[in-house]
Amino acid sequence: MRQRSSYPGKLSAILVVALLPVAFFAGCSSVDSLSAIYLVRAGQASTEGLAIAPVQFIADVLGERSPRSQYQTNVYVGLIFFRGGYDRAPAAEGAYIRNKTTEFSLQQEIRDDASSQLAGKLTRLSGRGMLPLPPNQRLALENFRSSRNFEPSPNEGRENINLPRRVFSAPEELRPEIRGYWRRNAPQASSVLFPIILQYYAHNAGWFNGQELGCLAGARVSTKFVVYDLETGKIVLDHDADDFALGGSSSLNPNERHRGLQALLEAQIQAQWDALGAGPDRR
Repeated sequence: MRQRSSYPGKLSAILVVALLPVAFFAGCSSVDSLSAIYLVRAGQASTEGLAIAPVQFIADVLGERSPRSQYQTNVYVGLIFFRGGYDRAPAAEGAYIRNKTTEFSLQQEIRDDASSQLAGKLTRLSGRGMLPLPPNQRLALENFRSSRNFEPSPNEGRENINLPRRVFSAPEELRPEIRGYWRRNAPQASSVLFPIILQYYAHNAGWFNGQELGCLAGARVSTKFVVYDLETGKIVLDHDADDFALGGSSSLNPNERHRGLQALLEAQIQAQWDALGAGPDRR
């Protein structure tokens, strides 16, 4: 199923890759799932002559350190455990619905797992390894812009994401020293891909901020692929991919949740890679 819609000032277009009930945890079929690629900046890139940077996390790029802050801004990686039903935030904060108690765990373990899986999959797809980032410049994309997206979702009220959603836009061009590094260390490359994990979490049933009806247990995975031309340093393409699945087991067994997240990420990486050279009008 394919669909496009405009988000003026937020997203230029949306491509819905699939809207299907899928099995995402062993023995449990989800009742609600979505896979989508958002064209934050539509463009055309090629997988030929493409250097690949190491995996980064948008939480690091934005300087979001605490799990609670990452959760509030939709850049969290790890497990989420809801307890105690729901209440409402103080009126001064908007009186939005929220879960009474929200706990976070296994952030580093799941972060390491996601980074390793994304790096390994891209290495297999591209046939080439990732070059390290420049020394003392681990985060080469500091100037990300974050904006709120108030566009309603078809799943509004029962989705596993905090409201309002956020859109992260990459810098328009690489800094000269970063571009110089890539041209020196990847002389055969014409462009460079920065793979970035936006959010990667699993949870039991509960209420994400602003979701009035609450949601079933599930998982959500979002990644960003940003490509820059190494000749000009200009951005070529900026894609966000977002997958969620709801209705699996309410258990927070770490092994079970890892398998669910891995399945979503595996399919998402393939879709992102396939979209790289397609261009906005050739999918």
